[in-house]
Amino acid sequence: MAPHTRPTSTDTESESPMTPQTDPRTAADRTHPGQNSELWDRYRLLVATYQEHDGISLAIPPEDQDEALLTMLSCQPHAYETPEYLAIEGWLAMAYTAKVGYYSDPQARAQSTLAGLVQDRAYERYYCPYRCAGTEPGCDHCQHCEGGQHRLQALAAHQLGTFLTQAQFDAHRELADQ
Repeated sequence: MAPHTRPTSTDTESESPMTPQTDPRTAADRTHPGQNSELWDRYRLLVATYQEHDGISLAIPPEDQDEALLTMLSCQPHAYETPEYLAIEGWLAMAYTAKVGYYSDPQARAQSTLAGLVQDRAYERYYCPYRCAGTEPGCDHCQHCEGGQHRLQALAAHQLGTFLTQAQFDAHRELADQ
């Protein structure tokens, strides 16, 4: 399977992630060529749920366009660093592993781009050299270590991506066994 490649954004209009709090424009204004207003509607629903409940539960089952939403958000500058993005990414990862909603179909899990998205964003959010020991004398001067917390976040994010990749291989095996 080819590794997921990072989509590029042609949206140079904004240098900040678009959330209801940071971007007062209307949904129609936010919709750019190639970006679906239905995805923004779904985004607003998920963000409202996240804000109201401090998370997104699996009571809202993922739909087939939710990975496209995550891809679209990842094209916005620094959007993948926001709590809303992390909540949507985490909710999709939970649903994927629990085989809920759209992910109940092994074909959907096998064709998913989620593992690649998580791996790509983990690297961008939490870049830390493999052998970085934090802020100890042996540190290679990573600007993000924050006393070692950054390294732990990097490892956790990469392990989640690795886990999702393995789950995707399992979905391929499940399809082959049918």
